[in-house]
Amino acid sequence: MSFTKKYKEHSKTVRAKRKTQAELIEGIFKALKDGRSHNADEISRLSGLNWSSVIRWLDLICLIQNYPKVSRERVGRANIFQIPFEELRRR
Repeated sequence: MSFTKKYKEHSKTVRAKRKTQAELIEGIFKALKDGRSHNADEISRLSGLNWSSVIRWLDLICLIQNYPKVSRERVGRANIFQIPFEELRRR
């Protein structure tokens, strides 16, 4: 088999194994659900994610958690997003 064919087959399998954003976040939260403190290396090992992904996603999770909660309401075929008034008053 030529190098090009091997590379194309390998590329397909690598792309197929990529995790979705939801799977990445779920992996991090599963690693943290035991209630203990963990460093990035431990979370990486427990979640199966690489260390740099863990750091990047945890930074984003911490940033989002500092913002007010956003609610979503379905109106007909549209999704309406807003920050509820109660959330704004708490800040």
